Amino acid sequence: MTSTTPPFAFTVCGRNAVRATARRFGATHVVSLHDPDQVAYRLAVCDDTDPSLAHAPTRWTAQAVLHFGQRLGPDARVLVHCEAGVSRSTAAAVLLLAQATGDAALAVALVVAARPQARPNPLLVAHGADLLGLPQLAPLAAAAAAGAVARRLAGLF
Repeated sequence: MTSTTPPFAFTVCGRNAVRATARRFGATHVVSLHDPDQVAYRLAVCDDTDPSLAHAPTRWTAQAVLHFGQRLGPDARVLVHCEAGVSRSTAAAVLLLAQATGDAALAVALVVAARPQARPNPLLVAHGADLLGLPQLAPLAAAAAAGAVARRLAGLF
């Protein structure tokens, strides 16, 4: 039976909540996905889904997230954020959890449970799914994104 406990503690938020969330959560690691025109960023990537656009997530973006994830131990407390804490950050969290657990469904479920408004960026997830050899990850994340839209329309957040 697969455990539903994340392999490390994680949270997701938007840019405006980073400091307070990091302090309250006790973050030991931070993944920042900012728009490329901002001065301070870790991974310069827009929330585009068209791979022909200059700052859309690339295979390299997914590789960078997964490289970061290789260093996470069970005591890690990972804060992942982007501008709104909805798309790029939730996609990165899905990739980190899928990498750590090898379970695509669990990774998506954990992120949706932590961030109900999650709409993981499909391009970033697709690149990561390919790198991880988890082809089921992209459709599961797409279903989560569709569910977030439905939850929003129902007024659940």
